[in-house]
Amino acid sequence: MVAIAEVRSGASLNTRYGQRAAKIVKGVLSIAICLSSSCIASFTQSTSGSNLLWAHQIIPELGETPHRGLDNNRAGVRFVNNDRLIVFAIQLDTGQLSSRESPETSSPFRLRIWVLNANSGSVVLTKDFGTRVRDSQVEVTSGGVLVKTGSILKQYSAEFEDAFDLTRPVGKGEWITANVSFSGKTIVTNRPNQVLKISRLDEFDPTNHKLTQSWQESPPLYHSYSISDEMMAAFDVSSRSIVATKLGTNIWKTIGPGFGLCPSMNAPTFYEEEWLVYGCDKLIAASTDGGVRATVFSPNRNSFIGNKVAAAGGRFVAVSLDTREVRKHLLSEATTRILKRQVAVFDLKLMKCILTVEINPLPQRDYDFALSSDGSTLTVLCDRTLSLYSVFPHDQ
Repeated sequence: MVAIAEVRSGASLNTRYGQRAAKIVKGVLSIAICLSSSCIASFTQSTSGSNLLWAHQIIPELGETPHRGLDNNRAGVRFVNNDRLIVFAIQLDTGQLSSRESPETSSPFRLRIWVLNANSGSVVLTKDFGTRVRDSQVEVTSGGVLVKTGSILKQYSAEFEDAFDLTRPVGKGEWITANVSFSGKTIVTNRPNQVLKISRLDEFDPTNHKLTQSWQESPPLYHSYSISDEMMAAFDVSSRSIVATKLGTNIWKTIGPGFGLCPSMNAPTFYEEEWLVYGCDKLIAASTDGGVRATVFSPNRNSFIGNKVAAAGGRFVAVSLDTREVRKHLLSEATTRILKRQVAVFDLKLMKCILTVEINPLPQRDYDFALSSDGSTLTVLCDRTLSLYSVFPHDQ
């Protein structure tokens, strides 16, 4: 089968994020024709039992809140390195008292962390912190493990022996989120302010825990953005485009148009310093100068691309793919249900899919996945069960 991928030279500039600017296209537009195994990958390599290395029920029952909507996505998974995993979950502990002053001192919710040996799945360390049901983060950096509980942000050593406070003051109408580059070498905290209509951004070096620069962005950034060690990319809702800027600056340039509608909002994900992927009904690989764009994968019309994660070493990206059914009703709004969910791993040097895992049964509440630093293993969290898969072939 022959497929067509588009490659474009030239760049378009936005002088201000959120505003549609005139686009100046330089260079030549060309169409590259190539085999489907290289430019547009297909899901032809599915996993079998030989891919599954182990599967364990790691997380206990988390307890139900009075508001069922808060019970979803309270757990996640990260690779510390090729040999260690972190699983985390927010558990309701009715033996704890709630405190509005500090989530560290007392709270009915606990952020539970399990550190696992990736080779065996055995638990080597556990930690827990007081937190809130919807305001926690756990991320891996080159300096250790970043833990956010409420408005408190701390980086711990890999063994959780030392802690360094990275908390920033949160003003009225603000909250704080943290974003870590795929390499783990850069932390950017974001304090969106709905009153002032700005984001206050701070960049940290996770190796020495120092603040390297601060700046503001208006309109504020929310969730649809990603960072590398030098760049930031986001989905511009007003122009429905992917835009990028250098960290610490406000000069945004257009990378390309968004494709389709999905819960991930076309959110870009860096997988190398100047390369990222994005898209909903297409998976697009693009450079931050907008000079190159290639369609890596186009699912069928009933399938949508969801979250995307990159290996810390670059090159490999794992993508969630949902096949959905939309039912139209005479007297009410249409309803959507997920028929099938897969996680696909792409080698973006070879521009092809090298592994797919079908998630069966479908997750009821919690779902997450991650790639090891070298892209050789994939871990998938489905509700209470964590599974580890070998990614092969693994051509370097």
